[in-house]
Amino acid sequence: MGPRLRQTLAALGYAGMLAFACGLVEPAEARPDGAVRIEPPAEYRIWWAKTEACAGLLGRFERVDWYVIPGVHVIPTADGPKIGLWERRGRRSHITLAGDYEYSELVVRHEILHALMKNGSHPEEYFGARCALTWETYYSAHPGGDQESASR
Repeated sequence: MGPRLRQTLAALGYAGMLAFACGLVEPAEARPDGAVRIEPPAEYRIWWAKTEACAGLLGRFERVDWYVIPGVHVIPTADGPKIGLWERRGRRSHITLAGDYEYSELVVRHEILHALMKNGSHPEEYFGARCALTWETYYSAHPGGDQESASR
C-alpha cells in the first residue's frame, strides 16, 4: 500500500470517527412512547390561520412535525400529565397530541400558539386575552363546547 492510499484511508477513518463522535453528542429524538407521526388534517391549517390572526404572529405551518399517541387521554411527562406537547428542534417545531385530543381545536391551537411564539410559556396576553386558548377562556368564548373529550 502506497503512502497516498494510506493517507486517504487514514483521513477517511478520522472523518468516520468524527461523524460517530458527533452523533453521540447530538440529542436523541426523544418522543413520548407510542407517538406516531401524522399528516396534519385540513382543519389544522384553518386553526393555524385563526391562531396567527388572534395572536398577531406569523409562522410557517410547513415547519411543524405533527405526532399523535393513539388511544391515550394524557401523555405522562416529567412535569406531570399533559394532553399536548410543543418542542423546538432547530428550525422545526414538533407537536405531540394525546390521541383523545387529536381533533380538539382548543388543544391543537394551544400548541400552535406555542409554535408561533417559539416559546413554551403561557403569557396571559396571548393565551387568555388575545386568543382564549386556556380551558377557562376557551369555553367562556365557546359556550356549549365539550370539555370532557374533544376526540372525533
